Amino acid sequence: MKLYFYKWKYLFAHDWFFWNSVKLSFYNFIMLTPLGVFLPLLFKLKRISKSILAVFLVSLIIESSQLILGYLGFIRGREFDIDDLNLNTFGGAIGYLFIALSSRFIQSLQNRHNGKEMNSLN
Repeated sequence: MKLYFYKWKYLFAHDWFFWNSVKLSFYNFIMLTPLGVFLPLLFKLKRISKSILAVFLVSLIIESSQLILGYLGFIRGREFDIDDLNLNTFGGAIGYLFIALSSRFIQSLQNRHNGKEMNSLN
């Protein structure tokens, strides 16, 4: 048992940089996922391309702000990163797909329920 614990500790705990990058990538992925969910609900965006463009532009504004504010000395340790831009956009696209598939599923359930109601009336 003790040997197993040390193997696990060696494999996972000693590679702090790897797990930190995984954590930061996950955070960047989920950061704009709610925007991808709320864009079609609030602004009635029907096409995924418009939603992805909006999420991309918001992410670009965030990354550009980090670049400018870092250059001016207002913030430290933040820089423009293309990986953040990609992960934020991908997270927003996943959020859009989640809400699109959910609404289709709910509509199919409603149509099925309304169809049964109409058949019982006849």
